[in-house]
Amino acid sequence: MARRFTPLHGILLALLICQSGVAEETQLPAPYPALLDSALKRDDGAHFVPAVLIAMEAAPDLADALYRHARALAPDYASALDAAVAAQFQNVAVITSGPAASPVVAQSEVLAGKVVSPASGFFDLAAWEGDAELGLALNSGDSDQRSLFLGIELARDMGALSHAFGASLDIARRGGQTSKERYLGEYQVSWNKWERAFLFGYVQIDVDRLSGFDYRLIENIGFGYALLDRPRHKWSVEGGPGVRQTKLAANGTEVEVLGRLSSDYSWQISEAASFENVTNALTGTERFTLDSTAELSTAINASLSAKLSFNYRYDSNVPAGAANTNTTTKATLVYDF
Repeated sequence: MARRFTPLHGILLALLICQSGVAEETQLPAPYPALLDSALKRDDGAHFVPAVLIAMEAAPDLADALYRHARALAPDYASALDAAVAAQFQNVAVITSGPAASPVVAQSEVLAGKVVSPASGFFDLAAWEGDAELGLALNSGDSDQRSLFLGIELARDMGALSHAFGASLDIARRGGQTSKERYLGEYQVSWNKWERAFLFGYVQIDVDRLSGFDYRLIENIGFGYALLDRPRHKWSVEGGPGVRQTKLAANGTEVEVLGRLSSDYSWQISEAASFENVTNALTGTERFTLDSTAELSTAINASLSAKLSFNYRYDSNVPAGAANTNTTTKATLVYDF
């Protein structure tokens, strides 16, 4: 008896024909498509390309399939993805529909879903990432009152070198007079020669005339190492020798040799919440200083977050009338750009 050709047979035959056309293409396990889709939707796709590169590094056997799936999922990021993959994965055949992607663009230069040319200058603001912070602070120690806090942080990864800059202003007025005025500026350049280890140069200036110090200037060089480098937990320590110049309001300028040890720990609690603790200890010939800040942040939307932080500062040798211990509790809004 002749076998009847039913619609079901037709569907199965069509599936077999389609399957034969992709039989040689590696199929992605279930978690990967969902993860890439989540990365594309989060923060308007700002971290999509870096997320794809991390997935390809974690699963080298699936690198080719991950690249092609990501390219089809987000055509708007195709050129940025092509350039980054060409630079980092020599064994992945890059698709080019136009001019060939430049193989000299590194993963560290893929910022916010776009490729920044390595030839761009240090002062090219479009290549920097950062945030601006505004809020209220409650102080104790030299100034027991509320103050207005403004801060900005900028960072740029240029491959072997990375730069970080921070500046803040903490100011208050009482009875028509300034009762608190502190300016803090920091800059660090790191040479990321090894996978987890790095060399650094660090400069900080702290201007707080109402504390008995006109200013304190620190220059420090040293060695750092990432003790933890996991998706949710990161912890790095660094230390080395330096010099501190302290301008006293009454007794001239002190210059002392010091040693600096710093710890930076961050915990991504959830997609929206994070915790960070930064502690600096400085031991010099004139004084010992400890500065520790704990921060808890929660995202409001893709660009705005709320932050609650506590800062503790201790100085073993302060001018007469100044407090050895100062604390600052801040509630701020942070805008990422």
